Amino acid sequence: PEQFQEQLAKLVNRIGQAVPGTRILICSTYETLSEPSRALLPKYRETSYPNAARATGAEYWDMAGWFGPFDQSRMMDHGHCNAQAGLAIGTELFKQISLKVADLLPREHKKSH
Repeated sequence: PEQFQEQLAKLVNRIGQAVPGTRILICSTYETLSEPSRALLPKYRETSYPNAARATGAEYWDMAGWFGPFDQSRMMDHGHCNAQAGLAIGTELFKQISLKVADLLPREHKKSH
């Protein structure tokens, strides 16, 4: 988890340097059937993702917590979600981004829209 956290923070910092002023949202992955993933994802969710977000000033969304445990009915195979689950993820991701952006708006703008 520590090495993953360091690599993630390095990647986020590189993106920030390439596109200064851009807000970045780190999303966890969801649970798959891969044994290494099943073993590491809880540790990544607990430490790596949120710590990398804090260290870099990025936002964090725990997609795994939202998506829930592995469910074959939402998957095409052992690691890739199907179209319906992908649409649900995309819709929720849009919602998460919208909420983060709304938090930045001045109060006057929030009242008028």
